[in-house]
Amino acid sequence: VNRAVINIGSGQEVAINDLAGRIARATGRRADVLYNRTQAWGVSRLVADVRRARTLLNWAPRVDLDAGLRLTLERDARFHL
Repeated sequence: VNRAVINIGSGQEVAINDLAGRIARATGRRADVLYNRTQAWGVSRLVADVRRARTLLNWAPRVDLDAGLRLTLERDARFHL
């Protein structure tokens, strides 16, 4: 919409470690999380701000984060190895 950046996501805040665990469970694979301890300013939590999508597109998430990860893995051919 008018070249605006619009975030789409679950709107759920998640810690990076928790996200890595959720991805590991969804894929059935172990996640090796690497930490760069020299960068004290790293991001520890993430959340997509979906307010603009709600306002401009009348959009709201229909699935939670875990279901979205599972559906992405099932439906996106790039994950079918």
